[in-house]
Amino acid sequence: MTREIRRATTGDPDESTPTKFLKFMYTAREAQYIVDKHIRNSGRRSSLNNYKVKVLQKEIHERHYTPVQVVERHPKLFKNSALIYTWINRKKIPNVSYYDLPMQGKRFKRSINKNFIKDQRAKSQKRKLAELYSINDRPDSINDRSEFGHWEMDGVEGKKVGSKALLITLVERKTRFQVAVKAKSKSALDVLSALESVNERFGKYIKSITCDNGHEFTNSIVTGFVLNNFGSLYIANSYAPYERGTNERTNRNLRAPWYFPKGTSFGNVTQERIDEVTSEINEKPLTHVFSHGRSPIREFRKHIRKINLQLN
Repeated sequence: MTREIRRATTGDPDESTPTKFLKFMYTAREAQYIVDKHIRNSGRRSSLNNYKVKVLQKEIHERHYTPVQVVERHPKLFKNSALIYTWINRKKIPNVSYYDLPMQGKRFKRSINKNFIKDQRAKSQKRKLAELYSINDRPDSINDRSEFGHWEMDGVEGKKVGSKALLITLVERKTRFQVAVKAKSKSALDVLSALESVNERFGKYIKSITCDNGHEFTNSIVTGFVLNNFGSLYIANSYAPYERGTNERTNRNLRAPWYFPKGTSFGNVTQERIDEVTSEINEKPLTHVFSHGRSPIREFRKHIRKINLQLN
């Protein structure tokens, strides 16, 4: 916190300036500017520079070399001919196009265009869903935890090498009751299968779900299932894990060294073991000020008894 305050203060304070004085010099506008600047600059920069552009213009546009021939002629400048085709395809090199190539780049043009268009469509759909179901439109009754039945959802990934299995975790915001279901991968159909099992066990106790904008959730298959079975959907903003703080906190419980620490391969973990762990966590007393030491499972059961009585 001190580092964050010192980073976004005006007046150029030195290291000896006490934190209590820095707080008066802190400006939210400066902090937001720093964050936005970091986001803009965090992407990977292109290796294409002005000198490479001039070389490619001469070799391809004037001498009609193929990208493979350019790589052979300039091995210190270029390592990958496919990357040159990508630059041409995305019009990164002025005055150079596929018409400068002997076969107009037919072999690469088709596959690169197809993948590029597919990627752009996915990003466009993701943006539309994020805007349509934005967390900014979530009502106060959910934000202040005054109403039962509103959940947060996330994915806990396992070891990168080997199995693609992960845990789909959900936590009820009012009671902090946690559920975790194993999914074979982050694909839409595997996530859907995991959510179907959640629906069978807890569907009637779910009024809304708030998730991040990861591709495993922001696709038409998963969002359609959530809207049809769980009520409302809210998608958090990018780079804002604090908007699902309850979920982030309960995921850390799962990551404990005696449960599923980082590096765990969930391909070797059974759903029975996952249920044992979440049950143990749900039985531990809550420590926040309004809980009075009661456990998530106790609070959750109290609310579902009321719902069951109303349904019967």
